[in-house]
Amino acid sequence: MLIQEMATRKNTKGKLFPVTAYKLMKRGQYAKLGNPLSLTPDLSRVPLEMYEARNAVDIAKARGAVQYAPDIFSKAQASLAMAENALASRANKKQIISTAKQAVQFAEDARAFAAERQNQERIAAEQEAAANKARSEAEAKAEEEAKRQAQLAAGEASSDPVGGRCGGQTPS
Repeated sequence: MLIQEMATRKNTKGKLFPVTAYKLMKRGQYAKLGNPLSLTPDLSRVPLEMYEARNAVDIAKARGAVQYAPDIFSKAQASLAMAENALASRANKKQIISTAKQAVQFAEDARAFAAERQNQERIAAEQEAAANKARSEAEAKAEEEAKRQAQLAAGEASSDPVGGRCGGQTPS
């Protein structure tokens, strides 16, 4: 996907058309959960893309990609491992960067797929809860109707003192 943003100058003629080709994530969706070791990047030895790849894989893991998108997440981990091996063996910097970027893409795909699956599960659970509530309300209504019918039948039986004969007359 290619995204291009342009700025207009004072002498620009024409119309501006807003383009919404990409969806931005909320701030909290892509925040690192914490930096417990207070690491600072050493960009002289390790390319920034390696830190990005590590971070992306950690984020995907924290968002449940292991459970909801295991195939894609395993590709992200494998790409990260390949990038780490290339870094350890002092391979070509372009190769390291390329493999790290691939790991970032797989990790983001896994995170997005996991978020989609979690959303689908949430919707299914809400629908099931609504169906269960409707079912229990229908059962309660049917039970109430049965009680009402039983009370009506009991009331009719108690109001007929002669035992079913009309006006106390004997049949002829």
